[in-house]
Amino acid sequence: MADSIKISTQVLLDTATKVRNCNTNMDAKLQDIMKTMKDLDATWKSDAATAIIANMNALQPEFERYKTIVESYAKFLEKSAQSYEQTEQSVQTYADQFK
Repeated sequence: MADSIKISTQVLLDTATKVRNCNTNMDAKLQDIMKTMKDLDATWKSDAATAIIANMNALQPEFERYKTIVESYAKFLEKSAQSYEQTEQSVQTYADQFK
């Protein structure tokens, strides 16, 4: 007996939502960290503080890049689900013509 493949487009859509939620949460946490560091700058004056803030500011473009990549992955999952659904509908339409 041959093994079968069961495909659920809903799993792809649910995963896209989870990925997007994680991305949103990560971005919010990073924004909180940046705000806290800027608030700390008012009271913590030292070379170390300046270096840490400079390093975090330098990483900000990377954080944005990762956010964009993760969003692209969520969109890919959604498009994959949509494409599969469209293909299945086309196959069903052609199969119905043989009745």
